[in-house]
Amino acid sequence: MISGGHFNGAAFPDGMITVYPWDFNVDEWLTTRIRKGALKGRSILFNVLPKVCNLGSCKLENFIASEVMLVLMVARSILRDDVVEFEHECPSCGHTGSDRIKVPDQLERIGEKKLGWPGYDLITLPKIKDVVKVKPLTIGEELQVLNRTDHERAATCSDSVARVMSGIIDVNDGKPDSAMELIQWFNALPPSDQEFLLEEFDKTQPQLSQVVSMECDSCGVKFDRALRLDEDFFRSAGGARHRKSLAQSDTPGVQGSGVNDRPVEGAGVANAKSS
Repeated sequence: MISGGHFNGAAFPDGMITVYPWDFNVDEWLTTRIRKGALKGRSILFNVLPKVCNLGSCKLENFIASEVMLVLMVARSILRDDVVEFEHECPSCGHTGSDRIKVPDQLERIGEKKLGWPGYDLITLPKIKDVVKVKPLTIGEELQVLNRTDHERAATCSDSVARVMSGIIDVNDGKPDSAMELIQWFNALPPSDQEFLLEEFDKTQPQLSQVVSMECDSCGVKFDRALRLDEDFFRSAGGARHRKSLAQSDTPGVQGSGVNDRPVEGAGVANAKSS
């Protein structure tokens, strides 16, 4: 695990998690809920998590949100020799093609936590020099941010700012008295410090990079593309139509809320692997 499992050492000893193959049963579960409109956006992928890995004593809402994609991509690739296939289009000449990525080996590990990590990271704002202590967001915290009403957003802040506010432990070793006080502190920052904090916070979240570097087979131009990791990316039904996953980068996130579905019994246990 990129987080090292430090957020729950009892459930993930030595930072390892057992991942099961994303099999037909998981496909059926996902397809049914998409068809019925029961769940939308990335929240449905959060709910797939218990079906493709062993969470042990860790509750779903306490799992590190940014690390969900690592587990899902590994689960999706187990039955494909640890490889994820995708299509791409050259931005220069328009040439299209397909490629393969070995997961997780060929994707950059961002915000990796090493042995001895204290449970937080420090971000020093370049202009006013405030030292901000931040932690990785859990699934529960991500959903709290994204389940806010439009009125709450208008009265407080955008989702991107609210995510960072949810991950702040303290500022200059002092804890704000309320969430609104923390938002007021952020709003008073110089714009350059605001932007720096938002960017650096994302870098502290343990995750696989969703950016793939490649070279066009036709014209030789080198370019980067971001994997669009939504529910269609993970569905095997529909073939290549659902794996056309390289496009302009979307901001990763979730929408909607979780459900208490029963795990798929025996989903791919025979081919389980640790990550």
